[in-house]
Amino acid sequence: MQNRGFCHLRRSSLETKLESQTTTFFILKKLRYFIDRQAGLLMSLPALIFAILFILYPLAQMFYLSLFRWNFVSPNMFFVGLENFARMFFNDPVYLRSLLNVLLLAAQSSAIQIPIGVAMATIIIRHRRVGRAIWAIIFLPYVISSVAVSLIWTWMYNPYFGSVNGFLQFIGLGFLARPWLSDINTALIAIFGTVNWIYIGLTTTMIIATLRSIPPSIFESARIDGLSGFQEFRKITLPLLKELIVVLVIIDIAGAFKFFDLIWVMTQGGPSDTTHVTTTWLYRAAFRASEPGYGAAIGVTIFIFSFVIVQLLIKFTRSRLTR
Repeated sequence: MQNRGFCHLRRSSLETKLESQTTTFFILKKLRYFIDRQAGLLMSLPALIFAILFILYPLAQMFYLSLFRWNFVSPNMFFVGLENFARMFFNDPVYLRSLLNVLLLAAQSSAIQIPIGVAMATIIIRHRRVGRAIWAIIFLPYVISSVAVSLIWTWMYNPYFGSVNGFLQFIGLGFLARPWLSDINTALIAIFGTVNWIYIGLTTTMIIATLRSIPPSIFESARIDGLSGFQEFRKITLPLLKELIVVLVIIDIAGAFKFFDLIWVMTQGGPSDTTHVTTTWLYRAAFRASEPGYGAAIGVTIFIFSFVIVQLLIKFTRSRLTR
């Protein structure tokens, strides 16, 4: 009897142990299946958390703050609804001027930098020895601190000892010399010149990378067919650069909407608020005038305008490329 009882207990313990092992096996199998299926999600989880904490949450806070009037000091925030947005478009001519300046900055960047970048890239590729030196010279301003570049150009535009007026005097065009950054007619033009000087190297570099990815056999076939240099550019090079040109235009638009440091160092939006862009006017409204609600409203419009313009441009380009 005792032996039979002992065997029964032993068999029960073995069955319990087997059931436990089977359960553990199925749990581990399901866990491994889940990990295999969700590996991409798990690997992207750190980036997702970063985006939520540092992009989506601040964006939501900006939208929320734009509906209030506050002065940083008072413990009370007064809900005003869309009043800040109405003020922007109907009672703030400086904001409208800053928005126009953003569009002008983006348009002139694309209109000047892309054609010059294509020309410079062509020269650099065809004349490699001289081209490397040219490439290094035009790319150097992009790697220098934008604040340092801004200070250098502020000194160069100085009406008394600046090199720009000095050069104009030297070549006999002294009548064009003027206080570039303090004249409302030339301040924005002077800033545009500095912007192009900084970013022309980046544009050229991106175009060079694209041109070098084109198989040389395409150009060799074109020359055999008797195409001239201009026809080769119009029928081969330019169509192959279309997608890159769209990317460069998008970069110019996005960059114009977030442009700040260069303009703030050179003019702080002056003279007479004529060189403000949306970011500098946001800074002045939020931190100089202590109106964070109004500054947040400006930030909301920056986000909406840049997002809508870029999306429309992408959609337009896709429709053109698929024809």
